Amino acid sequence: MAMPGFGGLPGEALVPAGGAPGGGKRPPVQPIAVRPPDPAAVVPPGDRRPGLAVGVEVIRGARSEVRKQLREQQRLRMWTLIALVVLVVGALPFYFVLRAATRDPVLTALDALEVPSWAVMSDKTVDNISGSRWCLMECRYRERSLQSQREDAETAKAYEQALTDAGWVRWQVSSCQAEGTGVYSCWRRDEFTLDLWVRPITTEQCTELLRNRPPGGPADPSASPGAEPAPDASPSSSLPAECQGSQVTLKVVNTIADERIGHENEPTGDPEGGTGDEEPEPDASGLPSPTPSAG
Repeated sequence: MAMPGFGGLPGEALVPAGGAPGGGKRPPVQPIAVRPPDPAAVVPPGDRRPGLAVGVEVIRGARSEVRKQLREQQRLRMWTLIALVVLVVGALPFYFVLRAATRDPVLTALDALEVPSWAVMSDKTVDNISGSRWCLMECRYRERSLQSQREDAETAKAYEQALTDAGWVRWQVSSCQAEGTGVYSCWRRDEFTLDLWVRPITTEQCTELLRNRPPGGPADPSASPGAEPAPDASPSSSLPAECQGSQVTLKVVNTIADERIGHENEPTGDPEGGTGDEEPEPDASGLPSPTPSAG
């Protein structure tokens, strides 16, 4: 429908009703041309969705990658925490197991003997160990040497009491004899045998001093010339400091490796009672009586 004062139909250029200026005809209206798609343009295959959908998919992929990395970090933290717990919980038992496997229980028992402090000089303690603890090829031999600050008799009593309190039982066997002077005793407990030897200090210097020491104490001026000198109340008082006291040796072996097992009931060979091999003395009753002297 034409508007008043204008001619033409809808879609045509609006011109005054009187026509084109100067009385001519109106020029025809040219339609707007639509540019066709370029056939040479490269479009990725399968990516023909709108740009908004492509952006949403990219964001979703990034979120999935972030979640994957977070899961890996959480898994790593969990395994780290588990490793720390195992290390803390298992380290202490492993330490005690390793200590029990490497530390000889016999030496631990010797360390636990309740002896007076004067009976153990820590700087004079020496351990000598050989053989296998489990008796592979050769059973273990343990020997501990130490020094005491007091005499051998008093030191021997202290160690015998400590061994009795620790569960050791005195072992009466014929071959339980000292290799020299001192107090020697044998003991048994569980699968072990123990030899205790307490003696004066036997270094070369101390042995020479003990050998040359006078048997008695100083002579009393008021005593008669024929009287014997009084004994010295402290035998080691005249010795130097390094020779005073006594030396202690503890020898421990496994029962199956002790050759004395099975000989407990053999005679001890008491020198006073004799062993049965001595020649009998002649009977004095068969001898002629002596001739009485002339009065």
